[in-house]
Amino acid sequence: MLKKSIVSLALLLVALPSLAAGPLVLITADEARLPAGEVQKSRGITRGPTLELISPKADATSVKSPLDFKLRFVAHGGASIDAESVQLLYVKSPSVDLSERIAAYVGEDGISISKAALPPGEHVMVVSVQDSNGRRGQSVIKLTVEK
Repeated sequence: MLKKSIVSLALLLVALPSLAAGPLVLITADEARLPAGEVQKSRGITRGPTLELISPKADATSVKSPLDFKLRFVAHGGASIDAESVQLLYVKSPSVDLSERIAAYVGEDGISISKAALPPGEHVMVVSVQDSNGRRGQSVIKLTVEK
């Protein structure tokens, strides 16, 4: 328990300077200019965690940047979420791993970034997480950011 508290405090201290500096740059303009990539399909024979996009709303046709970026993770069958397994990839060619960029905003219940900056255009990301039973869940997120 004390170890988790110390780790949480350390993560908070790491995140504080970036929070004070303004929005988290989730995707840079240079990354957005990369050629489009292809989403790799994954199939599991067991039920991995469910990932629910909370914000922006899944039915939003377009959003303004900076935006609230919030995902909820739901484990099944008595398992718990392995927060260290979270991976966020920007689907480009080559793909861009955003996992380290968001690490301070990840918890067992999901990802919560209050101000994420993305350049205008369409952005496709794949987020995946593993549970304590080794089952993986993934979700494709498509955001269109207004100019």
